[in-house]
Amino acid sequence: QVGALSVQKARAPRQSPEPHAMAPTIRGLAIASLVACTLGGEAGPGGCPSGSERFWALDKPNSECAEACLSTEVQRVEFWILTGGQGVKAGSESSPCADHGFHKFNRTDVLGAGRLKLSLDKYFSDELSESPPTPAKDKCALACTLESIGVYWACAAVCIEKLAPDSCITSGCLAAVTAFDVSCLKGCNKTSQAPAGVPVLV
Repeated sequence: QVGALSVQKARAPRQSPEPHAMAPTIRGLAIASLVACTLGGEAGPGGCPSGSERFWALDKPNSECAEACLSTEVQRVEFWILTGGQGVKAGSESSPCADHGFHKFNRTDVLGAGRLKLSLDKYFSDELSESPPTPAKDKCALACTLESIGVYWACAAVCIEKLAPDSCITSGCLAAVTAFDVSCLKGCNKTSQAPAGVPVLV
């Protein structure tokens, strides 16, 4: 009989938990999911990640437009330099390039690393055909901007190597680039090539 009782107990089906016992578990999972959705991936201004803002710049000579989500002063200064001083905050615009006639997405350029890392989304003008953008006509101004970007990268590299504060880049490198650019563009004026607008070169 003891053996028979043991077999019956072994064969007895497991009882499902009572609904009231499961309720707290389901409720807890639901609350946890809601908390995760609320806390994670919250968008900031212009559809950028929380803590960053969207900036943009037109490059009319090359029929391109660039957008970037920037969160630090170093990134904002770098964007301003790389876009030849054309970079501005998008404000309430979530798609500034599209709003200015640049709907066709082309590519994303990732530049620099660490504090200097930038991701630029590039768009073509709606008026552009399938052929690539035509190069900028003002070769002198183009050359100045290219060289000023080189000045910036060299200066920023020294700041990072020395573990200097961000002001080394945001103030020191910006001043160095501005001084170089002013001098270089004066040389363009002497050759009767007045800059018609500095393009986005990145």
